Amino acid sequence: MAGGGVKGGYRHGATDEEAAQVWLKEVPTSWSTYFYSVQPPLMTGNLMLAEQRLTAGLALYPDEPMIISLQAILHARRKEVDDALECVRRSLDVPITKGHAHHTYYHIACVYAVLGQTAKAMAWLQRTADTGFPCWSYFALDPHLENLRGEPEFARLVAELEATYTAIRIQRV
Repeated sequence: MAGGGVKGGYRHGATDEEAAQVWLKEVPTSWSTYFYSVQPPLMTGNLMLAEQRLTAGLALYPDEPMIISLQAILHARRKEVDDALECVRRSLDVPITKGHAHHTYYHIACVYAVLGQTAKAMAWLQRTADTGFPCWSYFALDPHLENLRGEPEFARLVAELEATYTAIRIQRV
């Protein structure tokens, strides 16, 4: 694969999955390793690999809402509605997270979108944007939000976020 040099085992230009494998090998006890390494297999539909990583991550961090909310997505993808909603509840019951709550909110939006509950999904997606994760380009591509793509409210939110955040001029300080 084309790419630059190696830093800490990670090759510039590596795929998300290659990067996840390196990260899991080099930092196997970091909560963020499991948070980030679960997302590529969830998005590509490799649910067995996602489950393996979630199991390992939850063994180390059983109360981390960002990991629990990823487990909710896995259950939603498998049409295990009760288990998905229980994980949503559990992820919201933990008041302190190692990361940012907006990621948990985003995963909850994904769960509701996968389950076809578009009003709830949109409310959580709006909350996601309002609390620090207004990543319109990610919203537009994430396969878990597919059920929202035909919704006028989704199109409006993505358009508003794109207009706002592409208009911000980023400068060096």
